[in-house]
Amino acid sequence: MEWDSNSESDLSGDEEEEEEEEEEESGEGLLQPSPCGFVVTDALEPDNPLIYVNSVFEMVTGYRAEEVLGRNCRFLQCRGPFAKRRHPLVNPTVVAEIRRCLEEGIEFEGELLNFRKDGSPLMNRLRMTPIYGDDETITHIIGIQVFTEVTLDLGGSGQGTCKSIR
Repeated sequence: MEWDSNSESDLSGDEEEEEEEEEEESGEGLLQPSPCGFVVTDALEPDNPLIYVNSVFEMVTGYRAEEVLGRNCRFLQCRGPFAKRRHPLVNPTVVAEIRRCLEEGIEFEGELLNFRKDGSPLMNRLRMTPIYGDDETITHIIGIQVFTEVTLDLGGSGQGTCKSIR
């Protein structure tokens, strides 16, 4: 079944207005989906290199696709493009859980501190899903990322506040 965004609605103008008013009154019309970063890695290659990133990933992280394709996504755990190691505020328990899920071929869902290209922090609500080929081998990993702004004292305790990015 395909959805045609250009097709005419089944509702008349009056019915559409009534439906919109009902949504506004119930609050449903106020909730808008957050844009998601979407990445794909090649699980058949060593270190799961990125083979695709969408425009939301580029916009939020500040990295262009051509800068990151062929690299493992862990560079987002470093504060800026020239950092050589993971930032100390990145939770090592979450990183270990990601590795375990990748090794076991199971889905991961959790939050991880990441950094934009300019070094500013953001929280990444990450869902990683393995994709299996015909022979039951994991061929790709799909990552869906909901980024939120975070304000951190990068030299201090790591306490922060979060706000959704739109």
